[in-house]
Amino acid sequence: MRRRRLILDSVRQTPAAMEASAMHVLGTDVGENSLGLASIEVDENGSPAAVNRLMVVLHDNGRDGMASGSGGSVSRKASGGSARRVRRLYRNRRRRSIELEKRLRQLGYPVVAPEPLQTYEEWRSRQELLREHIKDDDSRRSLLSIAIRHMSNHRGWANAWVSLDTYLWKEEPSPEFKQAVEDLVASERFDFATAPQEIHYQADLAAFGLRQDERLRPRQPQRPGPDAVPPEQAHLLGSQRRVDVVREWRQICRVQQVPDDHFEQLARIAFSQEKPSIPAERVGNDWLPGFKNRKRASRASLEHQEFQIRQTVANLRIRENGAKRRLTVEEQKRVVDHLFAVTSKNDAPTWKDISEEVLQVSPRSLVTADRDQSVGSVAPTLRSVATVNTLPKRHPIRQWWDTANDQDRRDFIRWIADPVKLKRPARIESQIEPILEALNDKQAEAVQRLTFPSGRDAHCVDALDLMNAEIERTGKSYVEVRNYLFDLDEQKNAPTPSTLDVVADHPTLQRILPPMRRFLQGIVSKHGEPERVVIEHVRSAFQGFQAREDALSEQRRNQRDRERAAEHIRHAYGISEPSNHMIRRVQAFERQGSRCLYCGSTPGFGDIELDHIVPRKTGGNSTRANLVAVCRACNAAKGKRTFVAFAATSQREGVSLEAALQRIDELQQGQLDRRAFSRLKREMRRRLKQDEFDDPIDERSLASTAYAAVDIRERIQGTLSLGTGEVPVYSGRIIQAARKASGIDRVIRIREGVHAKSRFDRRHHAIDAAVAAMINPSVARTLAERDDMRRAAYESNEDRWNWTTYEGSTPEAVRKFCKWKEDMQELARLVDEVLKHDDVVVTYPVRFSAKHAALHEAGRSPHRTKAVGEAWTSGERARIVDGRVYEALSKDLIPSAPLHEDESRTLTLPSGMRLDGKGEVYLYPDAKARMPLPNKSSAPLGQSMHHVRLYRWLTPKGEVKAGVVRVWAADLYELEDGIEGDLLTSPLSGTSQAVRRTANARLRDAIHQNAAEHVGTFVIGDELLIDPYEWRGANETGRFMDEWPERHWRLSGWEQLGVANIKPVLLSEEGIRKKAEDTSDRLVDVSTLTKKVLKASLRITASQLWSTPSTQVIRRTATGEPRQNISSGLPTSWSPIKAVYGE
Repeated sequence: MRRRRLILDSVRQTPAAMEASAMHVLGTDVGENSLGLASIEVDENGSPAAVNRLMVVLHDNGRDGMASGSGGSVSRKASGGSARRVRRLYRNRRRRSIELEKRLRQLGYPVVAPEPLQTYEEWRSRQELLREHIKDDDSRRSLLSIAIRHMSNHRGWANAWVSLDTYLWKEEPSPEFKQAVEDLVASERFDFATAPQEIHYQADLAAFGLRQDERLRPRQPQRPGPDAVPPEQAHLLGSQRRVDVVREWRQICRVQQVPDDHFEQLARIAFSQEKPSIPAERVGNDWLPGFKNRKRASRASLEHQEFQIRQTVANLRIRENGAKRRLTVEEQKRVVDHLFAVTSKNDAPTWKDISEEVLQVSPRSLVTADRDQSVGSVAPTLRSVATVNTLPKRHPIRQWWDTANDQDRRDFIRWIADPVKLKRPARIESQIEPILEALNDKQAEAVQRLTFPSGRDAHCVDALDLMNAEIERTGKSYVEVRNYLFDLDEQKNAPTPSTLDVVADHPTLQRILPPMRRFLQGIVSKHGEPERVVIEHVRSAFQGFQAREDALSEQRRNQRDRERAAEHIRHAYGISEPSNHMIRRVQAFERQGSRCLYCGSTPGFGDIELDHIVPRKTGGNSTRANLVAVCRACNAAKGKRTFVAFAATSQREGVSLEAALQRIDELQQGQLDRRAFSRLKREMRRRLKQDEFDDPIDERSLASTAYAAVDIRERIQGTLSLGTGEVPVYSGRIIQAARKASGIDRVIRIREGVHAKSRFDRRHHAIDAAVAAMINPSVARTLAERDDMRRAAYESNEDRWNWTTYEGSTPEAVRKFCKWKEDMQELARLVDEVLKHDDVVVTYPVRFSAKHAALHEAGRSPHRTKAVGEAWTSGERARIVDGRVYEALSKDLIPSAPLHEDESRTLTLPSGMRLDGKGEVYLYPDAKARMPLPNKSSAPLGQSMHHVRLYRWLTPKGEVKAGVVRVWAADLYELEDGIEGDLLTSPLSGTSQAVRRTANARLRDAIHQNAAEHVGTFVIGDELLIDPYEWRGANETGRFMDEWPERHWRLSGWEQLGVANIKPVLLSEEGIRKKAEDTSDRLVDVSTLTKKVLKASLRITASQLWSTPSTQVIRRTATGEPRQNISSGLPTSWSPIKAVYGE
């Protein structure tokens, strides 16, 4: 029995699990923004018997909605990194300020609070200290304290790679300071009373602006006011550098006769700097005996990358005479040396390059013992070396690198690329720091832009060195070398493999694994373990956020190329509507210089055909490198042979391998970038020289090798007692081919007038998951062969293969395929029945805990002030920033009551502080939801709303009234139990910000008088189940319900107290026809209103949510069932109208 997760072992003991004897299979469809899940019950023959559950979980694809806004997409990883850097900046500034204040007091200097100081008073203090020695000891010490604290807060930029010691005693000003002086003189803005040569310090520059009553810099660079510095004058101080601020502080200490030890102590605190690092205790240790106290090596280290190369090469095998053999030590050395010699990312070779250029064997002969390592993929190289080599050749660091020895290079990479704060090699610091110190801005920026591989190896550097040496000596694999060196047996491998319970590091897995794990747990607890779990994914599903953006950019670029080619065909050949096949044919033809690749002739447009250089028995590889433009005569003469075989026997003029290779050298680059063009030519040359057919499709070639896909498969295997063959991972094209071959789209009616595969209805992801669940390896292989045959027939523009009737390459494959088609018809009937009963669940993850995102929007506004003794409206009192002041000012008043003017009014706060009638109170500038910030300002809370509370109360006449209080994430900290309690039910104080900003005066008064009862909570993201016929009418809501009577909606926001925002759960704007020329039957024509609702939301009167009888708030379990049982401790489904008016 394989490893099983403890929680599942306990689940199997439950009665439900013990009674569940029916077999079932699971399918998953991993998309960019969704996860389709399906559990299908099967009989003893593997045929579908029932649908246990069809479900779709939607996610945000890693996009931070609040940070992205309408101008573009920002990933949560990027916005989180920006937020962490800002927090670190302010945290370090606070820490530095506290240490500086402490040291000033120790040295006998007063700490002058900055609040009472006038604008630019700190600058004037610095100027006065530079001008002459101040005799009065108290004045001098006060000014020194003001100056050093101001300089610490505005200390300028410094190279993060150099230490303070390199410029603490430096006398020479920075080039940027010299440039600022030159710019000031050239601007002719001032009538200089002194020569520019006497401007030595930042305070001297500032003096010129202050004499003319100019601002030194705009207060708000993004929105400069009318009195801000004009753009052409905005750089009076230039680009400030820390070296110049330190120089100024040293000069101040000289003029004011400050002891050197005082100067240095204060400078080392005020101007301290260190490279951002990760504490060493956060890094795990090696698990190997003898190295358990050593930190795991960075993947950027050359030791790790050398180990990656050596162990990969040790796993290679060469097929000879029907058997596979390991590479000899000499062969491994040649391959490793070749990979070590790669110094550019653009030159990384594939294994096919290695097989031909280094090993001189056929690419088809080179295989790997590692199941998940595709031999056609790019081989590993020393990526950190390639990263350093991206620096210009004249860059000082690059010049040092080119002359450094191997050990110095290794130490340098660990020093510059490892974010962990470990002991640095003193030899490297002594060599590199002087170089870094001398870098100009552009050179320093180039160093900071270097991006090294992230993450850590399982082993430390010393262990990697030992294993590298042993692999080099013996040529054995990692496991063999590890067990030999550290006396481990076969059973004592690395720590237990990951299961679905282990938190993943990969951002994509962090979105996919939680709902997959919960669904699997729920299904196993109810139906037992599945017979197999099939995973299907699209290419972009497992890509990172930036990789997806790059892929989309490439798609848009390719689309523009196709459009240009189509326009060219229209004008050059008079064809009004060129097909995709024709466009590809012309693109290949023009890339070849309008010549046949085989014979070099220049055929007319009607004689151009596409041909696979190397065919496959079931079609051919239709990549750009294998599909070329040829004349009709060459294509007919070549037939289904490889080009090598054709060229060896052909009598046609110009047909030879040498001539074809020469034509490859003359290809036109066109719109391809240099790297892609070089790769294309290299692969085309290889194809021309290949003398064998491509390998037939097998189970191994069908399996996805994407990192995240392999990780999910291994986690499922580590969780359940399933083998590798029982958790296959397929690409999306297999499932697409399965839907076409089975014909289920003709049976399934997803909704009236909408194609079953249309992306307009999100339930198609669950259908894909159901299809995936029924795929077995034999059927997958047949489907891939059919798809290759279809492409070959389409691209050759002739019926070379009757792919529509192809059912397998062997009698057994045909039998399994025919049975599968019968099973799929039954599955289609079952799925259609589930759709009719509206039992396919589409859900969004809803966060009931405190949000882990930005609490407020960017930007800030200053507080307003108002005297205590003035007249106050209820709205003005509600905007008071300090809740204690609000309570004191509102004593014995209901929230809606005004407060009349009374100059004798006094307030006593809980702290004992007293405010008289002239005392000023801070107010928010408007009634929007805001969060107080330092420096007497606030920021809008924006889209960070967490939930909305529904209250009911009785009027004096006994009428039931209802209203809501909107609660933002920042308000959660004001709850009675804080963010540690039940966020949805913990009482809200009547003086809290959330209640005070509520515009419903009657509700505020009722909460204040304890007359309002909290009866329910709407959480942003909640599913709303409605009866569309109750919402029909002449308004926008009614018109939408007439067009699309949707029952399932999501609460997407609550933009105003009386206006809620909802979006249909099942519908997606992806499937809308946006252009008239889009002729696909999968696109849906909708009204302008529908487009508006799907893009933004449907705005409804909030009271409709608790006034329509059928409306319910649905909270679901992990398997999609409505949660009704409160024993789980999680929020349950509820009816707003029943909560307000009772049964």
